[in-house]
Amino acid sequence: MFDLLKGLEECWSSGRPAVLATIIDTQGSTYRGVGAQCLILEDGRIIGTVSGGCVEGDIYEHAREVMQSGVPRTLQYDFRGSGDLLWGLGVGCNGSLTIWLAPFHPATYPAQAKQLLQVMRLHAASPRSFSIMTVIQSSDAAALPPGTLVALGHDREEGGALHGWGEIAERAAQYRAAGRSGLAWIDLSGSGGKTIRVQCFIHTVRRVPRLVIFGAGPDAIPLVRGAKLLQWHVTVVDHRPAFAATDRFPDADEIIVAPVGTVPPLDVDEETNVVIMTHHFEQDQLFLAEMLTRTIAYLGILGPRARTEKLLEKIESNRKAIGLHPLKMKAFHSPVGLDIGAETPEEIAFSILSEMICARTRRSGMPLRLRKGPIHERTGDLFSSVPLKESV
Repeated sequence: MFDLLKGLEECWSSGRPAVLATIIDTQGSTYRGVGAQCLILEDGRIIGTVSGGCVEGDIYEHAREVMQSGVPRTLQYDFRGSGDLLWGLGVGCNGSLTIWLAPFHPATYPAQAKQLLQVMRLHAASPRSFSIMTVIQSSDAAALPPGTLVALGHDREEGGALHGWGEIAERAAQYRAAGRSGLAWIDLSGSGGKTIRVQCFIHTVRRVPRLVIFGAGPDAIPLVRGAKLLQWHVTVVDHRPAFAATDRFPDADEIIVAPVGTVPPLDVDEETNVVIMTHHFEQDQLFLAEMLTRTIAYLGILGPRARTEKLLEKIESNRKAIGLHPLKMKAFHSPVGLDIGAETPEEIAFSILSEMICARTRRSGMPLRLRKGPIHERTGDLFSSVPLKESV
């Protein structure tokens, strides 16, 4: 996400065109799911991926035409059956993709480019989940052209007004509640009571995952690097100014020096991951006591189980407050990380981050070769409907 935004910002500053490609529908087995995006630049570079590299070359050829015309379009790739291997791109993924190509041309179409850039800025900085609605097809392109963007469920509604668009807002809320993105057909009331039938892509934008690390020791350095590789927002907290320093954590989004015996005010919620690893018993105890009172996605503590038990013995009041032994809480992980035999700080970091991903996606972390059925659940749209007769 941040790489895409950086690319758009650079194009906006230089006036160079680009195209943002988004998967708006899938059928069968595909490498990426609905909502995956990549940015195609004028010089042929591609930031991100929508297929693992299978179709990006072909997408670039279509993107060049979109850059020149300024008109968005949809692409469809069907890899099912042997025909693809013989005459197509040779992917053999046994699935199909529908991709939306949105032009970004600051020099020729500055208003449209600014609209897309503003929505993507919201995507990167939003403190909570919201939706981006894109008009894909419209029965009245003059009144509501394809490519129209609206941010829904956000304090700042970028891209347009929502007069009479209550149904879109309601469906977007349903998609957010289900953690889904997808297509929907909706009838809108235009001027003079005219009905405009539109196909919308409703993209559910989740808040960027957040990681708070209590402890700025050497083992926290690869954990920060790994989290930033995942494009998470990272906060590092420590009581030692020499450790909690930007030269040691140049990638961290926030570094906080908290005096011994204090817990700094932190914006943590049900989408925040927390790891306690100060290697200081009293500090670990302090942070653990505070985090046990919060509703967070993941709470891990570095060290053997026996040490954690000693920490918990000092926090009896919190046990009573939550009404459940912390070691039995789903969000509580001690010892922290997956059992991969990790020993080095780098291996431990991968172990911890992998367990956080498992907790977020509700997956087991077992080898994929042991999984029965598809790797990803590619389910259909929440809202079934009939497309327009005209092909747009």
